[in-house]
Amino acid sequence: MKTFIQQKTIRRKRFLSTIFITLCLFLIHTSVDAQSRAMKSAKKNYEKELVAFQKLMDNQKQLNKMMRYQYGVAGSYEKKYNRKHGLATKEDYKIPKKVGIMAFYISDNDYSIIGDEWITTYKSTKKKVNVIVQRIYDQCIDGIKKQYASMGMELLSPDEFLTTEKLKNFYHNYPLPNLEGKAGVFDIAGNGAAVPDGYRLLPYGSVWGLHKFAKEQRDYFMGLDLDAFIIVEIKLTSADNTLNGIIAKFYYKNPGFKESDHAKSDKFVAGYTAYSTGNVDINFKPPIRGIYIKQVMDYTNKRGKTNKKLAPVDMNPNVSKLVEHVVASLGRNSVKQITK
Repeated sequence: MKTFIQQKTIRRKRFLSTIFITLCLFLIHTSVDAQSRAMKSAKKNYEKELVAFQKLMDNQKQLNKMMRYQYGVAGSYEKKYNRKHGLATKEDYKIPKKVGIMAFYISDNDYSIIGDEWITTYKSTKKKVNVIVQRIYDQCIDGIKKQYASMGMELLSPDEFLTTEKLKNFYHNYPLPNLEGKAGVFDIAGNGAAVPDGYRLLPYGSVWGLHKFAKEQRDYFMGLDLDAFIIVEIKLTSADNTLNGIIAKFYYKNPGFKESDHAKSDKFVAGYTAYSTGNVDINFKPPIRGIYIKQVMDYTNKRGKTNKKLAPVDMNPNVSKLVEHVVASLGRNSVKQITK
């Protein structure tokens, strides 16, 4: 028979075991409950972001107010100079039949959270940034082409306007030390940049050149020899789920430049260049959130346990619709300047 002390010890062990099991169940329930609350909060915030983004897209009047225009396509000084020197007439200023998309890229920044003792920086991987720009491009390119076709212009991607191996080589490999130097030193394309398949990274959207840069750009544009080009830059902080702005530029070939004295000179003349330019840009302060479509997905944590998280699975189509809106506005504004 067990002694009184032995029985007491057994009862104590059972009691402690019961407390331990109850505590474990409580902690598991608390952990699951915390995860559930966190997921509900994440979903709620995500839905709010989508609603706010859609509300902006539905308010075309507000969108148009936010856009800023720089008028410079086929400027008055250029037209007067050409007429005065017999280089081009009013009839020579025509809506370009073919417009090349010279550059389409995202400039992606990282973001930081500043704590009391440290700074935590978040940055998307190169692979993710490449996927993002390709998806935005695929979603909007057909719509942009239709918009330009309605204005009498055929919009061409590089694989469509680089019709010979010589042109392909020129587009992809022509040395641009001033542009690429500025891109590296001043980080004008963001901490990370990416282009769709077939494009060269040409961050003209954020650079404003002096003499050497302007000559380099002139020679490059004239080598490609299209009547007009556009450049599209999309400013993101993809690691923070935000869109910061969009800038689009239109370059129009000066019909009198090749025959002018300026074509034989390296001197930069403001108002009279080989390609005149204008742009439309829109900046968001604060940035627009909700650039991704998200779903609840399972994932395995570092301890090997399966949890759930709200993860991006696609780009919000509104990003591409916004790009289309800005680029189409650029086209309409440029046509007005050319034909006035």
